[in-house]
Amino acid sequence: MLRHLVLDELQQEPVLADFDGEAAALLNASGLVSVQPDVRGGWRVLPAGRVGAVQVGDLLVEVRPKAKVGLDRLLFLLGYARDPGFRPEDVAAAEDTDLFSALAESLTRQGERALARGALSGYVHGRTRCGPSAAGSGSGTR
Repeated sequence: MLRHLVLDELQQEPVLADFDGEAAALLNASGLVSVQPDVRGGWRVLPAGRVGAVQVGDLLVEVRPKAKVGLDRLLFLLGYARDPGFRPEDVAAAEDTDLFSALAESLTRQGERALARGALSGYVHGRTRCGPSAAGSGSGTR
């Protein structure tokens, strides 16, 4: 069963968790969190100045952006930093507190925009299903 730790990027109070030394070393190596042994046993987990998620074995650790930024603004800022052509409407959505849902929404919008005029014929291999045909009608485009 997957265990899930959620931290705020500015959190200063550690979360106490129980996992083995190998998982602690891997989490530390990820750079997402800082993991230190706790004197009572277990591990003290704190964010290390990054936002994201890492999974080690059956443990998923997620560091969320500070509440003032929100996931939709974070995705916009990430896109803008890489490519000034990335537009706010590509990440505009209802506020979602789940990192993976927000990323999925953003990727869906990007995919829809990219395929709005159809796929380039030189890049289509086999069947590409878009719109109503994706529901399984069997009528794809070649």
